[in-house]
Formats: sequence, structure tokens, C-alpha cells
Amino acid sequence: MPQKSFSRFSLLSTTALVVACLAPAIYSIGAKAADPTAPATPAAQAPADPSKPAAAKPAVRVEKAEKPEEVVVTGAKYGATGAGLLANSTDIKSSVASTAEYIATQPPTENPERLLALQPGIVVAAQDPYGTEPGNITVRGLNLNEIQWLYEGSPITNDGTFNSTEAVDAPNLVEVRLNPGSTNFDKPGSSGAAGTIDMLLRNPPHQAGGYASFSYGSYNSSQEFFRLDTGDIGDTGVRGFVSFSNFFGDDWRGPGTTKRQHIDSKFVKD
Repeated sequence: MPQKSFSRFSLLSTTALVVACLAPAIYSIGAKAADPTAPATPAAQAPADPSKPAAAKPAVRVEKAEKPEEVVVTGAKYGATGAGLLANSTDIKSSVASTAEYIATQPPTENPERLLALQPGIVVAAQDPYGTEPGNITVRGLNLNEIQWLYEGSPITNDGTFNSTEAVDAPNLVEVRLNPGSTNFDKPGSSGAAGTIDMLLRNPPHQAGGYASFSYGSYNSSQEFFRLDTGDIGDTGVRGFVSFSNFFGDDWRGPGTTKRQHIDSKFVKD
């Protein structure tokens, strides 16, 4: 019996000694070597001391917009319909008109006839490229003698002999409208079997000011145009404008020169 117990004790001691020797080797095989240059990870750091309070995490600030963002896009008007040649009309009768947008793009020497040259239903023939000489106009096969001309709503011809180049300077016009066909009963005059042409002047502004333009072209042509706006005159409610133009040019066909001086004015009372 004593001999067996000693043998059993020797076997247990030998087993414990082998396990104790092999434990560091097994641990070194399963663990990875630590990189001395790598930053410490939370797992590698020492465990927190339960006796010390944990460090508070920094608060994350969340900002909320007081109101939704609003995007506003603004833009200018691209241009008049048809470049100023397609004007809106509420008349029960068909009509065509050249408005201020189109007139502003034309030479300042143009006359009301030439300003309607691109409108349908009308044929315009000019004697000179300036627009200062009398031309010829035809509407529905009828000539100038059958057209009623109105200037600010007032008739300026009754016998058909009318020179539109002597009526008004183009920079002062805001509209030239043609109503083909016989003149309406509510219009003054009765000589418009072919149609009625109405010329409208600009309204003088409430603020005083002025405008000047100078033009120069072929055949030694030149024109100076000046306009003065009075604005509201005191407490009278009256305002107006006065304009003056001076044109000179060589005749484009044959010798000679063309001269033209013109004055326009308009006064209104509110």
C-alpha cells in the first residue's frame, strides 16, 4: 500500500509540473505580439477603477433651424411679345400695333408709316432710307387717300393728303396701331375706308428730367434729338414735355441734301 500511494503521488506531481511548464508556451502561441508603435486600444488599457467616478462624455449639440430655408429666384422680363410687334388687343375688331419696345429698336428718324411696315395687311413703300421723305402706304388694296389718321385720338387729315413724316418724332411714340377696314362710328372722321391708324404719344412723367440722343449714319446723315420733361409743375397737377430734333443728310439718289427740324410737345393735367 505505501508503495502504491507513492507512485500515484509521483504521477500527479509530474502532471502538474508539465502543465505549469507548458502554460506560458501555450499562451504565447495564442496571443499576438504587441506593436510598440501602435496606439493603445481601449481593450489594452487598464480597467477603470470602480471607486472613481466615470468621466462624463462630451455633450453633442444639435442645432435645429427655426424655419425652413426659403429660396427666391427673381428675373427680368425677357422681352415684349414678338419684339414689340404683337400687341394685346381687347377690341372686337382686328388690329395690329407696333409698341414702344419695337420703336426703341428702330432708327430715330423713322416715321409712323415705316414703323408699321412689318405688320400683316399693310404694304409700305419709302422714297429714302432715312424715313424723312413722304412714302406710300396701301391697306387692302386702298392707298393713303382711304386711310384715316388719328393723332392722340384727334383726326389730322380729312382729304387724304397727309405726310406722316411731318407728324411726330419716333422717339416720342409709344404705339402706332392700325385697324383695317372702315372707320368705326365712335372714331372722329369718316375717310377711313381702308383703315384707321392711331398714333399715341408718351405720357410725361411726374418727375422732371431730360433725354438726348445723337445719331450718325451713311450719306453724311446725322440727327440730334433733345427732350425736356417738366415733371409736376407745383400743385397745379400739370406736367408735360417738349422735344426738338434736327436732321441732315445727303440725298442717297442724285445730288442734294435733306433737312428736317421738328418740335413735339404734350401737356396733361390730372
